Amino acid sequence: AEYMGTCLWLASPVAMASRAFSRTAPAAARLATRGRWSSSSPAPPPKGAASDPASAIPDFSDTKVIFAHKSTFELLRSFAVFSVCNTNAIVSRADALLALSNKILGEKITIAVARSTFFAHFCAGESGESIQPVVQGLKSAGIGAILDYAAEADVKPEDARVEDRTGVVSARTYDYAGEAECDRNTEIFLQAIDDAALGGGRGFVAVKLTALGKPVLLERMSELLVSVRNLWYDEFAQSDRDSISLAHFQQTLQRLGINQSADESAALFAALDSSGDKKLDFLEWTYALRLRDLTTVETGSKPITHSGRLALLNPQETRLMEALVERLYRIATRAADKRVRLMIDAEQTYMQPAIDHFTLELQRRYNKQFPSIFATYQCYLKRTQRKVHNDLERARREGFWFAGKVVRGAYLVIERKRAEERRYESPVFDTIDQTHANYHSCVTAILAQHHRANVMIASHNLNSVKFTCELMAKHGIAKDGGVFFGQLLGMSDHITYTLGRAGYAAYKYVPYGPVKYVLPYLIRRAQENNGLLSNVSTELALLRAELKSRLFK
Repeated sequence: AEYMGTCLWLASPVAMASRAFSRTAPAAARLATRGRWSSSSPAPPPKGAASDPASAIPDFSDTKVIFAHKSTFELLRSFAVFSVCNTNAIVSRADALLALSNKILGEKITIAVARSTFFAHFCAGESGESIQPVVQGLKSAGIGAILDYAAEADVKPEDARVEDRTGVVSARTYDYAGEAECDRNTEIFLQAIDDAALGGGRGFVAVKLTALGKPVLLERMSELLVSVRNLWYDEFAQSDRDSISLAHFQQTLQRLGINQSADESAALFAALDSSGDKKLDFLEWTYALRLRDLTTVETGSKPITHSGRLALLNPQETRLMEALVERLYRIATRAADKRVRLMIDAEQTYMQPAIDHFTLELQRRYNKQFPSIFATYQCYLKRTQRKVHNDLERARREGFWFAGKVVRGAYLVIERKRAEERRYESPVFDTIDQTHANYHSCVTAILAQHHRANVMIASHNLNSVKFTCELMAKHGIAKDGGVFFGQLLGMSDHITYTLGRAGYAAYKYVPYGPVKYVLPYLIRRAQENNGLLSNVSTELALLRAELKSRLFK
């Protein structure tokens, strides 16, 4: 009975919405008095408005702007979906309800219900062709699309990556099902790039490296890269701000047992000293020592990496790494050729160094003329602000565009749990306020160098969005001047549509894929929205205000 009632509730958003109005009329009334209640639809931004410098902060409570491109039925459906996401008794048992539905009603009816409710709200369609009406609808509202093929295959192979997803907010995961599966994922990403290219130079595509290679390999490579970084701290210098002389470098090599003549060590120092200033710093050190130097396959003289202090990649791991690199470069080349921006998603800290390494390699190649490759910065991590500063400086020195997506982070519970189990300091901040402050510090550093930097403000936090708009005004950055704002499709419309209407570069993160395979993604999204995304109550109040205006004039 509970299950059948839930199905009817989901399938009847009009009835559901009407029952809820009476519970929160005061909140709706308060929002109504804050907004502008013109009966006419808002006109599109005037020609040239997008290139005007940011000035006044938009009104994010004007429901006539927020919902101008939504039909009343869409608003009722949104209200129903958010109400379910806000009902823990239903959401917490969503997996069991889905299995029960498949058993009692059959997969066909279950998919039909999901397609008309959660799928229609959070996803754009099932294929690159079918998503175009949603993409074009966003475009008409001044909003771009970040395409993400969101199907999650139900595979549990012996070497699959199985993790606790508790507390993982809005992050896609891939189980490793073999190299053939990685090849298929590559084709999906290539198709997504082709689909995004239809946006006329405004397209984005999100990519996860765990879809292109074995997660255990990424962790193994990350350990090696951290060892190289730690070699600098432990043996050569005290911090990433220090620089060392040739004499200091030679003395350290001798202490490490690396026997080279004075001429050989001087030549090695000169090769590492890319600036030619007779000093070696952390950025030059990490630039010169790359993953291809950390394999047991001999490709030349590698006196430091082959000193015996590092556990190098074996031949099998090297072959898997090369296959991953080949897939990644195919995707990056297609994105650069199509002028589509490629966002490399962040993952757990124990895989992130390898992901950062490959992202940097791509930026060096593809970001010379156009900011095509975006790194991701997770601001709940204590090291992120220093990393942002290092990457800005590296981009300046090497002459390529800095491009980054700034997020708060998706793996909080996993990171803390792993740190506790392995008895090392947690890499994440202790409080949300520290994370907020770090987020704003990172955005401040990037916008201060906006002439050679692009940034995606990927946030549902209205304070962070307003903070960024104020910084744009302070620096005289045009609304289309390389600062992008991104929210999930079906979430935070009051942010995205208001920004789009005001001429800012606003985007929706647009998942798509076959309903059957996207259902796990939708269930997870509902579970994450319930309690982890704090603005659901705000969205429900805004929806009530607009629906009251339309239905009870």
